Amino acid sequence: KRLRFVVVFAGLSLLALVATFFGMMMAIARDIPAFDTEKQYETAKNSIVLDNHDAEIGTLLNNNQRILDDSEDMSPYIKEAVVAIEDERFYEHRGVDFQGLARAALAAVIPGGVTQGASPITQQTVKLYSPARRRDFRTKIIEALGARRLEMTLDKEAILTAYLNRLPYGNQFTGARAAARGYFGKPLGD
Repeated sequence: KRLRFVVVFAGLSLLALVATFFGMMMAIARDIPAFDTEKQYETAKNSIVLDNHDAEIGTLLNNNQRILDDSEDMSPYIKEAVVAIEDERFYEHRGVDFQGLARAALAAVIPGGVTQGASPITQQTVKLYSPARRRDFRTKIIEALGARRLEMTLDKEAILTAYLNRLPYGNQFTGARAAARGYFGKPLGD
């Protein structure tokens, strides 16, 4: 009788734990932002100014001071630099870098250790496209789930392009090309 009770109790406890976990994940999943980059491109176009000979003389930026580029229009050097600095394992993980999480957790535990970020580029992209939120554990879970969803729907180049087009570079420049024009007076890659 006792063995049967223990087995039934353990089974019901496991079922309750799994149901609670999935219930929490479903509640959090509602807050994951949708990533329809094509729709965002349609609503946030830049205006190209042409002279009377149809030569480009300038670009009027959209409302976020952003110049939207396709992946093939971006310099490979900016892509390599950002991946090297922000997430050297970008092409190896699937949205959440567990090795980076472990490294950051270890650094946070060591007294006097240097704090470091554990959010890979995909997770940072989720954060850039999400409405402003508090920085808490729930938000990190939402970002991690959003990163997994993003990795399942877009390839690495599309994610990196979305990141570079949305990243703030200061002085109200959003995106790599807008920052290059603003800081250096010429387009990126020219």
